[in-house]
Amino acid sequence: MLQRDDVEETSLNAAIAMCGLLSSAIKSGDKTAISGLIEHITDAKSPHAEHVENKETHLYTIIGEGKLLLSLEDKLGADGSNGTIEDLQVQIVKEPKNIEAWYSLSVQLLSRGEHSESIDAALRVVRLDKTWNDGAGKQLLFEIFEMLGSDSALVKDARRRLSSYVM
Repeated sequence: MLQRDDVEETSLNAAIAMCGLLSSAIKSGDKTAISGLIEHITDAKSPHAEHVENKETHLYTIIGEGKLLLSLEDKLGADGSNGTIEDLQVQIVKEPKNIEAWYSLSVQLLSRGEHSESIDAALRVVRLDKTWNDGAGKQLLFEIFEMLGSDSALVKDARRRLSSYVM
């Protein structure tokens, strides 16, 4: 698409093609490609810049997902010491009030694209202690909400549930 003569570099179609490249990098977990594509797409001089902030386009959502995926590496810990999803689920069964395990589970699920389950785990963190780790559970939820967009049914439901926990 990007190499076709009938597609202008600044067109929405070209931006959508970039979105496809970024989406492929996200699905493959290629953090170098994700970082490079986000940097290119969001650069003010980029031909796609006018489409980046338009929340009506899929590009905005994919960029948010890419940024969140890159930030998850910090949340997961570089050494992977938080354990696997299965390890965390076992730990939670043994210690249902282990906030750190719930948070780690949420991040792990999010990194696998399991948005609904990740939201549920992050909501559990807030329910157990909304102030834990400077409100990390709430912050993670807000990042997920930003990525999915306010029109998402998951976000609408999660916001309703979150409001009942923070009152």
